[in-house]
Amino acid sequence: MSEPVMRIHLSYSDRHFSPDRDPVADHRSVTQIARHLWEVLGGFGGTCSYGELLPDEPLDLLVTQSPRLPRRRPGRMVYVQAGAHPLVTELRIRNAHRAARHAFPGVQVTRREWRSRPEIWREHAMVMRADRTLLIGDRTTHASYAGLLPCDAGRVSPLSYGIDSCVFSSPGTRAERAAFVYPATRFCLRKGAHVVAQAWTAFVGRHPGAHLILLGRPGDFDVRGALDGVAGVEIAGEYTAGSAQHLAWLGRADWVVFPSLAEGQAGSLMEAMACGCLPLATRESGFDPEAFGGWAVAPGDPSSLQLALEAAVAADPAPRRVRCVDRIGREHGWEGFRQTAHRAIGEVLAQQASGHAPRVSDWLAFLKAERLGCVR
Repeated sequence: MSEPVMRIHLSYSDRHFSPDRDPVADHRSVTQIARHLWEVLGGFGGTCSYGELLPDEPLDLLVTQSPRLPRRRPGRMVYVQAGAHPLVTELRIRNAHRAARHAFPGVQVTRREWRSRPEIWREHAMVMRADRTLLIGDRTTHASYAGLLPCDAGRVSPLSYGIDSCVFSSPGTRAERAAFVYPATRFCLRKGAHVVAQAWTAFVGRHPGAHLILLGRPGDFDVRGALDGVAGVEIAGEYTAGSAQHLAWLGRADWVVFPSLAEGQAGSLMEAMACGCLPLATRESGFDPEAFGGWAVAPGDPSSLQLALEAAVAADPAPRRVRCVDRIGREHGWEGFRQTAHRAIGEVLAQQASGHAPRVSDWLAFLKAERLGCVR
């Protein structure tokens, strides 16, 4: 009698990826992560399917980014999480909301990124219940989970994703000095938009020839209002990753500013770094900026970013740029992503199916984190 065929399903964003569409022209990180995970799963044999909606038949393996548990428990489940622990992220956003309202009393600051307790709980519970969580991020991202999960830390595996160096590459000599780019995708508190506004206002007064390019769409912080009348600011608007216009903007800058409060790994930051922009970033952005020739910034601290801006314009960017581009190319290729994901998923498939059920301890751990101040 033949062995039963293994059923594998990848539940990711239908809007960003589908095996039936050619994703080559879409260089957004979420699209490429889904595409390469799909290729990895195809290497395990069996029958693979894709889609946000789950098939009705039983599954041997579900790989999903959705924080909602399926009605029918799969044999094994791998959860793909992109970001710091949701409780930690929520606390930082709410603290930033207070700081921004105090620093910019006449500027609109909304609560559009605040999440409810059930939303945060679902993400926490998925990490607790999955056989393995592939955490898109580095050791700083991983550390945000350490004190909040009463489970084996080995079940949460950091996974650095890649960059298409053939698309995102250094253009060589910059046409303009003292140019910074802030590619936030959207101008929100979590990505430090309020920090950029405060630091740049103080910095440009000492360096009137400096130039800041803002790439992104409106978010929960009105950065346009905060920087109204401030010198050297160009609000370029939303962009398409990897487009000619996007690459042209990155090619004009020597430095990329990214004082994020919480990320997995910031794709827009990596794209700029691959194009030779030196990072002025928090470690919470998913990278150690100093290892790439840049400057580390304390999260939520405009004075720290201002000091980094001062240090950047005082340094020669050329030799640092070589280090940055070389390291991105060596450490952030998609081949490394596939190998790490394949190894982690293979370990899950080699284990006895655990079928983790909801536990009272999951909820107690969540309530304990709340009492420690992670959510107010």
